[in-house]
Amino acid sequence: MNIKLNYSISTDEFLEMVESVGWKTYSKEQVETALKNTIYMVKASVDGKLAGIGRVVGDNSIVCMLTDICVKPEFQGHGIGLKITLELKKYIERVLIIWMNNN
Repeated sequence: MNIKLNYSISTDEFLEMVESVGWKTYSKEQVETALKNTIYMVKASVDGKLAGIGRVVGDNSIVCMLTDICVKPEFQGHGIGLKITLELKKYIERVLIIWMNNN
């Protein structure tokens, strides 16, 4: 399985993902605001098909939280969620290293 990561998520992709896993549906305006205020985001695709997403939210200094990590049911069990999580974790570790080097 060829998993490709991308670092942007559109409003429609976000809505498609959360609906595919049965999460609460949000308005487009809510999602646009959420994505605009996202520190870092990852989208996983398999053979050009949207498979999963994840985001980091916070203040980019002290608080960084993983959120909205989800994988479409047909792609679950192939390590996509883990790959997204590890990519988000790498970002947070970089933020912490920069903060520690500056303090």
